Amino acid sequence: MSVDGPSQLNVVLFSGGRGTASISDALALHPQISLTLLVNAYDDGLSTGRLRRFIPGMLGPSDIRKNLSRLVGDVDSSDRAMKFLLEYRFPAGWSFDAGIAVLRSFRDSELTAAWQNLSVGQAQEAMRYSHQFITYAERKKDQGEAFDFGDCSLGNLFFAGCYLEEGQDFNRAIEAFTLFCRARARVLNVTQGENLVLVGLKVDGTYLKDEAEIVSPQNTSQIAEIFLLENYLNEGESRTAEALKAKSRIPTLNARARDCLAAADMIIYGPGTQHSSLFPSYMTEGLAEAIASNTDAEKIFVANIHKDHEIRSETASSLTAKLLTYLGRKGSLKLQWDQMVSRFFFHTALRAGEGEKAEYVQFQSADFPYPLDRVTLVDWEVSGGQHRGGRVVDELIAIVNSRLQNKLRPFRHLVSIVVPGLNEKKTVRRVLHELSLLDFQKLGLGKEIIFVDGGSTDGT
Repeated sequence: MSVDGPSQLNVVLFSGGRGTASISDALALHPQISLTLLVNAYDDGLSTGRLRRFIPGMLGPSDIRKNLSRLVGDVDSSDRAMKFLLEYRFPAGWSFDAGIAVLRSFRDSELTAAWQNLSVGQAQEAMRYSHQFITYAERKKDQGEAFDFGDCSLGNLFFAGCYLEEGQDFNRAIEAFTLFCRARARVLNVTQGENLVLVGLKVDGTYLKDEAEIVSPQNTSQIAEIFLLENYLNEGESRTAEALKAKSRIPTLNARARDCLAAADMIIYGPGTQHSSLFPSYMTEGLAEAIASNTDAEKIFVANIHKDHEIRSETASSLTAKLLTYLGRKGSLKLQWDQMVSRFFFHTALRAGEGEKAEYVQFQSADFPYPLDRVTLVDWEVSGGQHRGGRVVDELIAIVNSRLQNKLRPFRHLVSIVVPGLNEKKTVRRVLHELSLLDFQKLGLGKEIIFVDGGSTDGT
C-alpha cells in the first residue's frame, strides 16, 4: 500500500474453521479491506472424515464451508437462506434413502423455505451439485458402500458435488464454491491440493493417529511434533519420531496463495486450533519464502486467548516458538524471526480470577525472547475465548495509519458513548465492560467510550 493511499488494503489471514470468526467478520465488513483467508483442509473428524473416505483423494471441506458460510451476507433473504443450507446437518441415524430423497427435492420441513428463498442461479447450482453427489453415492451403493448421512453437513455435500463436477480438483472446486456462496471475501486452500493426512506425536510418546485425535481432549503432555503423511499408519508400523519423519511429506504452495502473499499489505497468523488448523499450513513448501520476500507487509501473530485441548501446556512464548519452527519447516529454512513476524498480539486476562487464569494462554515478558515493543498486550476477549473482532481491526488500522499517514479510515460513522461518573467504584468496571462488548460493526459503525469522572473520591 503506497503512502499516496490506494482505496484497498490487501489482508491475508491464516484461518482455521471458527477460531478467526470475529476477526474475519470485522475485516470483511471494512470497505477498504480486501480479505483473503488461507486455510488447510486436513480435517478428518466425524462426518468430514467419513466423507473423505467415501470420496478417496478429496481433502476435508469443513473449514472451507465454515469460512464461506460466515462470509455470506445476512441482509438479503437469499443469502440468509444460503447460510442456513450450508450449516444444516442431517439428523443422527438418517438413512441413505432419506438423505438421497432430500437431495433430490429439498422437500423437508426445515429446508423447503430456505430452498425457495435461494436465487434462481443458486438453486440451479445447488441442484446440480446435489445430483453430482447423488450419482456418485448411488454408484458406490451398488458397489456395496452406502454413505452414512447421519450428522453430515448439507454444505459439505454441496461441496463434494462441486468437487466431483470440477473433475476432482479441490482448489478449483473452492473457487467455484466461493462464487456459488457469493462470499464477501476470498478463501483459498494453502496448498496445491495434495491429499495428505495429519498425525502427531506428544512429548510423552503418545501417538495421535489422525487430525481428530489432535483436536480431542487429551492429557497435558505437549504435542512435540506434527507430520503430514500420504496415508494413515497401519497396525505394526513404527510410531517413533524417526519413522514418522521418514514417511512425512511436504505439500507445495498454491500459486494463487503465493500471489496473495506477494501483494499483501498485512499478513495475519490467526488464532485457532494451532496443531491442526494453523501449524500444518505453515509447513507448506514455498510459503515462508513468499512471506519473507514481502518486506513491506506487516506480519502479525494473533495468539489464542483460551487453551484448546491441544495446547493445554503451551504459553504465548511456546506458541511463538512453534509458529517460527513450522514456518521454518522444522529447521530446513534459515530465516530471521522478523522476516516472519513484525508484531505479536497477546491477551491479558484482566478480568479473570486466579482460578480462571489457568484457562488462558499466559504471556510472561520475562521469558519472551523478542523485543517487547513488538508486543500488543490487550484484553481482547468478548467471551469464551473469542476475540473482539472490532477491537482487533481497530488496532490493525492504528498500525496501518501510523505507517501510512492516516490513509485507512476507521468505520465511516462512529458512535461516541459518554459515561459520566461520580463515586461509582462498585459499578464502573461492570458498566464499562458491558459497553465494550457492544458491537456496531454489522451496521457499519465503530464506537468509542469516553468516561468522564465528576470528581470521585472513592477510587473510581
